[in-house]
Amino acid sequence: MIRSSFALLLFVFCSVFPAAALSPARYQACQGLNEELRQQQVRLVDLQESYQVLAAEVEAAGEVWEAAETLRDFSPDHELAADETKLAYDELRVTFFETQGVLATEVDTYNRDASEFNETCNN
Repeated sequence: MIRSSFALLLFVFCSVFPAAALSPARYQACQGLNEELRQQQVRLVDLQESYQVLAAEVEAAGEVWEAAETLRDFSPDHELAADETKLAYDELRVTFFETQGVLATEVDTYNRDASEFNETCNN
């Protein structure tokens, strides 16, 4: 009876606190990895929001440029407006693609770190 109670208590303890089975050094490492993953998640959410905002801005700037481009031949002022809107559109596209690259890199880093966490802390 005492053995089965102890076994049940140990099972419940290890189920609720799986990291308790880890050595103190490994537990600290897992805590650090866990905090790092949480910080990366916050950065990823922020980057994703920035990416979505930029996508909408690029789309809108592209539409403005296309509208200005149709009027290009009417006058020198229209030509200048078309050139300016094209420049603004191109600058936004550069920022958009840079953000896309940073987001992809951050996602790769997060996935690699999450795998490391799973291998280190869940085995």
